[in-house]
Amino acid sequence: MRYPMKRISNRWFTCAKWLVSLLLLVIILLKTDVSSLWGLLRSTNVALVGGAAILILITHYINAVKVARILPEYHPLSIGRLTAINFVGTFLNNLLPTRIGGDVARVFFINKKLASKRVSIAVVLIDRASGIAVQTLLVLFSGAFLSGTLIGPRSKFWCGALFFAGCCVVFLPWLLPSRIKIKSVDMLMRVRLFAAVFKSGPVRSFLNNFFASPGRVAGIVLIGSVFQCFVIVSIIALTRAFGGTISFFESATVCFASTIACFLAPSIGGWGVMEGAFTYLYQFLHLQGSVGLAVSLGLRITVVIPSIIGWVVFMQSGRMKKG
Repeated sequence: MRYPMKRISNRWFTCAKWLVSLLLLVIILLKTDVSSLWGLLRSTNVALVGGAAILILITHYINAVKVARILPEYHPLSIGRLTAINFVGTFLNNLLPTRIGGDVARVFFINKKLASKRVSIAVVLIDRASGIAVQTLLVLFSGAFLSGTLIGPRSKFWCGALFFAGCCVVFLPWLLPSRIKIKSVDMLMRVRLFAAVFKSGPVRSFLNNFFASPGRVAGIVLIGSVFQCFVIVSIIALTRAFGGTISFFESATVCFASTIACFLAPSIGGWGVMEGAFTYLYQFLHLQGSVGLAVSLGLRITVVIPSIIGWVVFMQSGRMKKG
């Protein structure tokens, strides 16, 4: 009896995500000047859109380099293989309307080489958590030193203070004595949501080695910062392609807020959620909502090539498995 109930609940949840995405898209289109949006799309600077697409394509390689540093030492996965896995995740997240997300696919393909499902899950979780941490630091850094007219000197001071406090939170655990590090890892393992992952011996050994290397963590933060900067610059390029102007700080804030929204809100591939976040945030930045919607659609276009590559890799892996 439990298994049918589980299938039913999964189907209802998938239907709910479809409903959320469709409702949000309808609401956004009703509240957006469609003629203005069509005019922006017709007068698009194709060169800037192409540049943004190239930047997004490069981010898959950069993320593969970051994941390679997160993985246990002497792992059998090459940078090329990790890049292909990222393409598959992009395909599942953007072009395939399924409840099996890209992160699940990444865990599956990494596990095929590591032969440790829990370590593979821990690697993907660290990759996601480090991405959110780096995004937060970049927003605070740009707010402290690169912000535009949105915030004044007093707000800049607080942004700077929060940025340095965030740096201390990120790097301080790896500068403490080893006993305190191990206790910090044990506290992390007690989180109930991931208890099944972190309680195994291989994962404990992997995390102890990971947290004990300040240089390794600093490298991950640096690579993650380069990755996020490429995404932020691509948003700036797309905004200019549709006739708008946005600063680095504003672009970083929009990127961070839309990422959190897509992570929290149930939807199919973030459809409706990302478009709504961009439309609302661009209006908040005193830009046309149609520009924000056009930029979000431009971001969808930039992941078409990586998604197609991911589809090819995904289909090829299925044929290899059948053979």
